[in-house]
Amino acid sequence: MNDGTIRMSAIENLPLPVWAEFQFKGNATEYFNIWIVNVLLTIVTLGIYSAWAKVRTESYFYGNTVVNGSSFRYTGDPLKILKGRALSVVVFALFWLLFNYYPGLILWAFTAACLAFPFVVVASTSFRMRNSMYRNIRFRFDAAYLDAYKALLFPLGMIVATTTLLYIAFDASELATLMDAVEDPEVEFRSEDVFFTIFILAAIPFIPYLMYVLRRFVVDHMHYGSAPGSFMACAWDFYKVYLKGFVLTFGLMFCLGIILAIVMGSLGLGDEMETGTALEGVEALAALVVAMVVVMYGVGFYLLGYLNSRLTNVTFNNIEIGPLLLHSTLRGRALGTLYLTNTIAILLSLGLMVPWVKIRMARYKASRTEFLAKDMAGIEAIEQSDQSAIGEELGDIFDIDIGL
Repeated sequence: MNDGTIRMSAIENLPLPVWAEFQFKGNATEYFNIWIVNVLLTIVTLGIYSAWAKVRTESYFYGNTVVNGSSFRYTGDPLKILKGRALSVVVFALFWLLFNYYPGLILWAFTAACLAFPFVVVASTSFRMRNSMYRNIRFRFDAAYLDAYKALLFPLGMIVATTTLLYIAFDASELATLMDAVEDPEVEFRSEDVFFTIFILAAIPFIPYLMYVLRRFVVDHMHYGSAPGSFMACAWDFYKVYLKGFVLTFGLMFCLGIILAIVMGSLGLGDEMETGTALEGVEALAALVVAMVVVMYGVGFYLLGYLNSRLTNVTFNNIEIGPLLLHSTLRGRALGTLYLTNTIAILLSLGLMVPWVKIRMARYKASRTEFLAKDMAGIEAIEQSDQSAIGEELGDIFDIDIGL
């Protein structure tokens, strides 16, 4: 050991091809045995075993992800994950109580959540990197909390400011007054009930930029041993993906609306609905609407596949970690098909096909990812201190996707 570093000379003589394809060697039967035990023990222990279940799951997927003959390793500590998970549940419960019993504080709670987001990013990424290894060299993340706030202040601030202004404007509008004046005792309206809709509308223009800043921040502060990361994409790369996704979604809804109008006109359902004399016409219209909804959901999986595949490709294809390069070729249509068939399989099997779904997805993503190492000899392993799992569990419980 010299100056806190350990030279990993064992890797220097390993041959590396120009491009090496990732491989996932797990199988559904093997993982099902792990998954079913995890589920049962988590239920029996009232959730306490979930931390150990996570470590077993991550270790299995890491260990079966292979590139150039070597697999990854996950070294997370279940006790740290359990502590982080317990705190995350408390935080989630506080937000739930605020929204349901103190709705007037929703803006303050939302602002506090946005202020906590940079902390979650640093804590979560640090923990995951610290516990990820390849060829006995750990990944690491060396960003300070202040760095995260500096990087994310503008997009988060714009989202908070826009949401606040729109919410205040809605609360003072005639529409809110009319909705609040409804006398039906079964219909209780609160302006807070539309808060999350307003938040989504306010966030849409800033989401591509936030994703760009977030991924640039993570990559630029990550290391593989002594090799630093660098992100080469620009904000416009992310806006192009989201704009095309928006156009595709709007086009789909427009086409389905045209088809619905044409079918109604050809069958005379509009006139029959106006006269109120054709029960069969009403039933036919209901069936048509249901069919349209099913089609929208089905095509929605492909739109989601397009969005996720393009974002992954833009991210991976613009990452350099020292002499290491990544290359992703995910296809939107293939990923959408996986989303659709996986969802159907889970529903029909009442959840028992979850292991098969996860294995199938991991195998596809690995098969579309490549790795290039121009020079591994100069990479050294760096000793790191242990990291708390609190940030990662907060990210998981609020479904925040901040990983790569």
